[in-house]
Amino acid sequence: MWSKSFPQYTLTAIPVILCIILYGCNAPQASTPRPPNPLDSFQLSSGLEYGQQTASLPLDARPAAIVNGRNVYWRKLRPLLIELSGGQALQEMILDRMLDQALANADITIVNKDIARERKLLADTMSPDPNTAFRLLTELRARQRLGDVRYAALLRRNAALRALVQGQVSTTESNLLRTYDLVYGEKRQVRLITLNSLADARDALDRIRGGEFFGDVAVELSADFSSARGGLLEPISREDPGYPLSFRDAVWKLPLGGTSNPILLDNLYVLIQLVRVIEKEEIDFEEIRPDLIHLTRLNQERRLMEQLAERLLSNVTIHFIDESLRKSFEAYLRSVQSQE
Repeated sequence: MWSKSFPQYTLTAIPVILCIILYGCNAPQASTPRPPNPLDSFQLSSGLEYGQQTASLPLDARPAAIVNGRNVYWRKLRPLLIELSGGQALQEMILDRMLDQALANADITIVNKDIARERKLLADTMSPDPNTAFRLLTELRARQRLGDVRYAALLRRNAALRALVQGQVSTTESNLLRTYDLVYGEKRQVRLITLNSLADARDALDRIRGGEFFGDVAVELSADFSSARGGLLEPISREDPGYPLSFRDAVWKLPLGGTSNPILLDNLYVLIQLVRVIEKEEIDFEEIRPDLIHLTRLNQERRLMEQLAERLLSNVTIHFIDESLRKSFEAYLRSVQSQE
C-alpha cells in the first residue's frame, strides 16, 4: 500500500505479489507434422525461403514475421519488446533461477502433481463454482498478460516456493484462533488518504473538518491505489497482517465517522476515516476447526512464500549489458513500487 525505496541495480525487497499466484511447466507434447503455412510461400529479402535456412542466421538478422509480404526483423522488434516488458521478464527469470538453486540445495523435485495442486488452489481462490472460476481466471490472465509460457512458469514458481516453506508452517491453537478472528471476528472499514508531506496532510484534514467529503478529497489528493474509490478499503480485521500494526491500532481507536490526525507510515502521511463497523459472526469454533486448519496453512504458506522470494531476490546483483533492458527493469521496479 505504501511505497518503499529500492536499490537501483539490486533486487532487494521487490514485491512478488503476482509471482505468488500461479506457476508450472507444460508437459512435453508429441511431435506432429506441421500443417501447411501460407507464409511459407513468401520469399525473404535475403533470398532464403521462410522456415528453412533462417536458423543459420544471427538472431537479429532473422525475420520474426512477414507483414504484407515484407519481413519484420528481430533487430527491429527486439528493442520494442524489451522496452515493453523486458524488465518484468528479467525479474521473473531471476527468481526462477534462484528457486531452481534452492530446490537443488534442498533436494526437492517439483512434479506434475505439485503443479496441478497450484492450479486447483488458484481456481479455488477465484470461486467455488468451476465455471465462474474459469471465467475469472481467464480475465486475470488477460489483465496480467499471462500467456501459456508465463502462466506455466508462475504455477511452477508457486509450487517451488510452497515446497521450500512446508517445514516452517505451524497450525498451533493460537494460530487457529488468530485465523478464526481474522475470518469471523469484528471488522472495520475505512477510507484512506496518503500524502507525501505533513503539510499536505494537514491541509487535507482542514478541508475535511471544514465540511468537504473525505472521499472527494481522497480522489483529488491521495497517492494510494484506493483513491479512485474515494479511498475506500475492504473491511479489515484487527489481526490482519496485511496492514501495519500501527495502522490497525489507529483504526480501532477511531469512533464511527471519526477522522484521524496525520499518521506517519513508511515515509508517507495517512489520514483514516472509520465508515463502518462489522460485528463478529457467531460461528462455533470446533465445528469449523478443519476449515481453520486449512486456512491457517494457506495463510502461513503465502506469507512464508513471499518472504522467501524476497530473500532470494535480495541476494542478486545485476550487471546490465543491454541499456534498454536496464531502463525497462528500472521502469518495472518503479511501476511495482507505485502500486504498493
